[in-house]
Amino acid sequence: MITDALSDTICYAKVSEAIQTHCESREFQLVERIAYEVYGLIRDVTGPDIEIGVAIHKVRPPIQSIHGGTFFRCGDFAL
Repeated sequence: MITDALSDTICYAKVSEAIQTHCESREFQLVERIAYEVYGLIRDVTGPDIEIGVAIHKVRPPIQSIHGGTFFRCGDFAL
């Protein structure tokens, strides 16, 4: 059920802190890996009852012909 009650939401500060702590402690080569790891972190914080979607934007991939970066999306529904 969708409500307007604060108690029925996830804590975005908690999610953001978990993502920041996780990502600062390692290096990633692939946008796919970071997306799936962030998805797992959010899933751990929110539990199984919430649909999650993650989109990662790699601003400057090391490929000269790609302008504007590249995106990778994963989750429980199409983004």
